[in-house]
Parts: sequence; C-alpha cells; structure tokens
Amino acid sequence: MAQGRGKEQQGLPVAELKQAPVFVQRRSAATGIVIVTALAYICCLLISITPLQRLHGTIHFAQVKTNHLLTFWGSWLPANLHMAKNAAISRQSTGTFELIVLLALAFVIYGLSALLLQRRLVNSKNALVLPLIALAAILMGLIFVLTPALISPAIFTYADYGLTVSAYHANPYFVIPIAHPENPLVAFDIWRSATAADGPIWLVVCAFVAKFATSHPLRYILAFRLLGLAIHLVNIVLVAAILRKLGRSPRTVITGTLLYAWNPLILMETCLNGHNDALVLTFLLLGLLLGIQAERSHFLRPTGYLPTLIVFTLAALIQPLVAPVVILFLLLLTCKAYSASTSSNTAISRRVPLAISLSGIVAGGLVALALYGPFWLGHSVPEIIASFRSAPPAQFAQGSILAAIQQWNAAHGNPTGFAAILSQRGVWDGLSAVIVSVGLLMAALALRRAATMRRLVLFALAILSPVLLITPWFQPSYLVWLAGMAVILLPVHYERLSRGLIAFALTASVSALLVYLFNGYQPSGNWIPLTPLLIFGPPTLAFLIAFFLKDTFFLAALWNGKAPEQTPLPLEDVDTKSSKNGV
Repeated sequence: MAQGRGKEQQGLPVAELKQAPVFVQRRSAATGIVIVTALAYICCLLISITPLQRLHGTIHFAQVKTNHLLTFWGSWLPANLHMAKNAAISRQSTGTFELIVLLALAFVIYGLSALLLQRRLVNSKNALVLPLIALAAILMGLIFVLTPALISPAIFTYADYGLTVSAYHANPYFVIPIAHPENPLVAFDIWRSATAADGPIWLVVCAFVAKFATSHPLRYILAFRLLGLAIHLVNIVLVAAILRKLGRSPRTVITGTLLYAWNPLILMETCLNGHNDALVLTFLLLGLLLGIQAERSHFLRPTGYLPTLIVFTLAALIQPLVAPVVILFLLLLTCKAYSASTSSNTAISRRVPLAISLSGIVAGGLVALALYGPFWLGHSVPEIIASFRSAPPAQFAQGSILAAIQQWNAAHGNPTGFAAILSQRGVWDGLSAVIVSVGLLMAALALRRAATMRRLVLFALAILSPVLLITPWFQPSYLVWLAGMAVILLPVHYERLSRGLIAFALTASVSALLVYLFNGYQPSGNWIPLTPLLIFGPPTLAFLIAFFLKDTFFLAALWNGKAPEQTPLPLEDVDTKSSKNGV
C-alpha cells in the first residue's frame, strides 16, 4: 500500500503537489478567520448591551431571566464619565460615547473579517465557511432578540395595526389606534394618532402576530424580533444563491454573504427593532433570483417574467420607496422583448414588446388592487387618497435634511428667501421625483445596450441612493434593502459605479446609526446641521473616493489581493458570459 501511494504521488504533476498544501492551509485559515472574528464580534456585541440598556432600557424586559446574563459582560463600563455639568445629560453622553466606540469596533471587526476572507480564500472551496457565517449570524441575532432595550417604537406601531384588524375589526388605513382607548398598547405607540403607513401584506402579518400575542407588550417585542431573525436568515440564503447564480467565485459568494449577514445595522434593524424592511429585501432578492434564473432560458414567457414582476410589486406594496425597481424591471423586460423582435420585421413581431410590457403593467396593477382592495371597500377615492396623505411619512420629516432645516427654523425663527423654499416639503418631494425620472431615463438608454438583472440592481441602487439622501422621511432601516442589494454587485473591480454604490451603502450602514444614538438629545442651536452632515456626509465621501480614486486608493489593492479572480469584464458582458457557461 505504501509503495502504491508513492507511485500515485510520483504520477502527480509537481505543480499540484506544491499547490495542494496551500489550498488546505487556505481552507483552514478561512475557517479560523470566521471563528475568531465571529467570537470577537459577539464579545463586542455583548459588551455593548449595557450602554444600550442604559440609553434605551424598557420596562417590558423587567422579569426576563436573561437580562443579567447579557448585561454582565459590560457591567464594568462606567455609567458617568462627567462629560457635562448636568448629571442626566452626562450619563446620556457617557452611554452614547461608549456605544459609539463599541459599535465602531464591531464595524471594524466586520470589515476586517470580510477583507481577510477576500484575501485568503482565493478560489478555494470550503463547505464549512458559509454554515459558520450563518451560525454566527444566528447567535448575533439572538443577542439582539433578548436585549432588554428598545431603540425604535415601531414594534408597538405594528402591534396597534394587528390589534386594530384582529381585535377591533377596524381598518388601520382609516381608523387611528387612539380611536380604541381601551387598547393597552396605545400608550407605547408614538403614531397612535396616525393612520397606517405600511402596505397590506404587512398588516396581515401584524394581524397574525396579534392573534397569539393578544395585548402583552413583551410578546410583541419577541415575536417581531424573532420574525426579523427568521427573515434575516432567509435573506442570507438568497444572497448566497444569487451570487452563485451570477457565476461568482466561492470567495465572492462567501464575502458577499458575510457582508450582509454580519452587518451590525442590519442585525439591529431586523433582530432588535423588528422593522419590516427585512421583508422588503426578501421580496427584492427573491425577485432577482427568479429573474436571473429566467433570463437563462425563458425570460420573455409569462412564466419567466411574471413571477419576478409580482414579487417586486409585493416589495413596493410594503415600502413605496422601492417602486422604481418595478419600473426598472418593466424597462428591462421591454428592452429584452424589443431585442428579441428585431430579428423579424413583421407587424406581429413589432407588437410583441408592447404586448409584453402591457401584460406586465396589468399584472402588477391587479396584484396591487387585489391586496389593497379589501381595505378600500366602502370608501370613496378622495377618502383613499386622504388615507395615504395622512400617514406620518407623507406629512412629517424625520432623520433627513428637511428635518434638520425645520429644527433650525424652530430655533432661529422663520426663514426667508432660498431658506424658505428649502423648508417646504413639496420641494424635496419634487426633487426626489426628478432624480427618479432622470435615473429611469438613463437606465432605459443603458438597458437597450445590455439588459441584464445585474444592471437592474446597479441602476436601482444608483436611483435609490440619492433618493435616500434627500427624502424627507429617512429611517436607518432603509439601509437594510440598500446594503442587501449592494452586495449583489460584488466583486468590486468590475466597474467604478459598482464600487461607489457598495461603498455608499456600507458606509451609510455606519453613519445612519446616529439617528438612534442621539436618543432625542440632537444637536441644538448652531449645531443642528451637524445631524444630516454626520449621517449623509461619510457615505457620500466614500462613494466619491471609491468612484474617482480607484487606482490610487490603497485599500482597493488590499481588497483585490495579489491574484484577482479574473480579468475585469465590461458590465454588459458579466451576466452574458455566466449564462453561456451554464453557471
């Protein structure tokens, strides 16, 4: 047997004998990187629970037995560093400072783990890495699920939606929660005097949760957090599946999956705040996966494009800000149909693109009508329009440039001239409409040259990113679907715009947390403009650096490593090549 092994080894090429141990080492190193960085990340999260509880503690977790276990790790952190003369403000500032430092460290570990994996994996396969990433994400998510703090009150808004439907048999689009004062959760809902702002799918989910949570606040918190964790795990699988379908190398699949799964802001928004943006991302990713699968065989058949269109429509029915994705898909569909029909000059073939586009518009409209219809029965068109306009995102400004301007006006008096124009919400809504329109026009021109699902993601991010900069109503949870789609554009050396958008989304994941960390103590007086500057300045700068300084920015070389995956392809050829190779 020993002689046989010797002959087999002698028969192997020298290059293979030299390379085999290297790949084994890289596989082992990749596993070690995930384990070590995951432990460091989890330790950082555990320590951050203490200042998080001091800042945003909630009475609803008073009797939960896991509180001491979670707050023990950071109990050594000082509660007051005497950063202000007022004791309450000093404790607030101390907790905010500690939380900022710990979350910044978590982001450093998160970025370092992705960087190390990108450099060490090369093209070697490792079956353990992805399960370890998912397992670590579960542990991180469970920490936030059991955290005895509540940053955003959105969960109680969802609870009121559910109780309004299931317990009081009323319509949340026309009946405000405070109309039922006997509801014990109304006191915790800051939007108790407003109608529902979320889509009908989410109202059904809320009603289902209310069936077993009844009127117990803690049950709602745990239910929506666990639901967020479950959706997050589904999204992890979808991200990995999409990257594989696009023909990406194993290291890109693993790195992209980790960049989504371990993103601190995404974990907080899904597993701590329970926001429904994770479900929006689920529909967006599912639509992308279905579209990528269909464009390799039967995209122009109704069974090919209708499922994708319907799923995208469901996402837009939860969060209207992602509606441009639906329009982009219709443009892509039209371009593909037009390209397929150019081979024939018959009148029938020339009518095919129009017929396909119309069928898509009709299908999307029917889905929207079928879901909203039950809530609109018995109400006139003016009442329906008024219900949309009365929702908080349609009336007020939050976490945005407009919100900062309004705070400035409240502190310094009524503005005049150009400042008065910028104080009007209609100006910002109109600017958003202009950005979307121009973006769609440019996308239509580009999709005529190469209509692929990857380009759809690229233009969707190119439109949604500036829209988030100027939207009057901004929530950090919007970064869940922005960052989740951004990782689909990996690897970063394909195109400058892709690099810039990825840099924008990931940097915004860090800066957007400042909306929560201020905890009501936002800068006042002359410091009011600091809020939007700190939130939107860093991601804009990151985009400009990644877009314009690719050749001189040293981190680009570190990211790509010594051996790039392949020669960069023109954007329009990326998906085409994968399709021809049968990936």
